[in-house]
Amino acid sequence: MSVHEITAKINNSSILGMGSKPDSNSTNRHNTLSATHRLKNSFVHTKATVNATSNRLSFVDAASSIDFNSSYIHFQDDWTTCGTLDVNRRLVASGNFSGCTYKVFDSGSGAFTCLHIARPSGKGADALVGLADDYAAQKKWTLVREVKTVGHIGVNGCKEIFLISYLSPNKEIHTIRVNLNNMGLVVDKELFVDKV
Repeated sequence: MSVHEITAKINNSSILGMGSKPDSNSTNRHNTLSATHRLKNSFVHTKATVNATSNRLSFVDAASSIDFNSSYIHFQDDWTTCGTLDVNRRLVASGNFSGCTYKVFDSGSGAFTCLHIARPSGKGADALVGLADDYAAQKKWTLVREVKTVGHIGVNGCKEIFLISYLSPNKEIHTIRVNLNNMGLVVDKELFVDKV
């Protein structure tokens, strides 16, 4: 199944939930971009698949395989973690959102950088968001989409939020926020489409 078909299935609600995701120790790229900005690459190539029986979307570790169709961005407390969206990795996903911010930047030359920005609760929750924006400005990246996830946990039984971005061949980025309950089933979703 193509990443285009997977994205369409998420959007038309034929995918009922999320399945497995890769272990946080598995990476294709894990390097600090700026310690000052608390920003690093931390993603692994994955094979996005939909289980025909359960209609769940899984991201299977493909770190050591050339057979991948997506990337998964790992979450890390007190950091902004990044992954690359481009013609080789047209689908990028990240889970474990519970108030974090997700951003997609046009980082130039046909590549886009997707950010999972940690937001600890309490005073200074947006400190890392500000540092990520400062880094992006220094690199002359252009913001394509920002999705905030604060206020979703507990609504309609939501326990976790997934963000998925798809780079379509017609130069659009489709970003989908997927709210999941404690069984990994979809309880809400929202699609954002941006011309790039």
